[in-house]
Amino acid sequence: MVAPNDSNIKLSMQKSLVGMMAAHVLEKAASEGKTDRPLSALLPSGSFPHVHSDNPLELALGRMGKAGLDVLPVVSRADIHELQGIVTLPEVLHLYGIQPIAPSSASEVPAKDSDAGPESGAGNS
Repeated sequence: MVAPNDSNIKLSMQKSLVGMMAAHVLEKAASEGKTDRPLSALLPSGSFPHVHSDNPLELALGRMGKAGLDVLPVVSRADIHELQGIVTLPEVLHLYGIQPIAPSSASEVPAKDSDAGPESGAGNS
């Protein structure tokens, strides 16, 4: 089941992952009156965006950006339809040290202290 705020949808059949699609694909199908079509018919043919557990984070980030998804399946190298887990954009950004902006403070822009000089650079590399 997909929560209403999920922007990505994982499709699986008989415990086998068949693809990923952005929620806007479903919204478009619904607006075009294609609600009777199976979800698998909405998937592009061929491979779907995914990563393997030994891939670097930058690959996951690049594939998310290219596919317009904020979550990717982590799949087996032996069988890309075998789901081993998922990786999400907030998790990747957190591992890069980028904290997501809280929704309540997203519109707030912190004031700059014009008297503050540049940081000493200690510990920066």
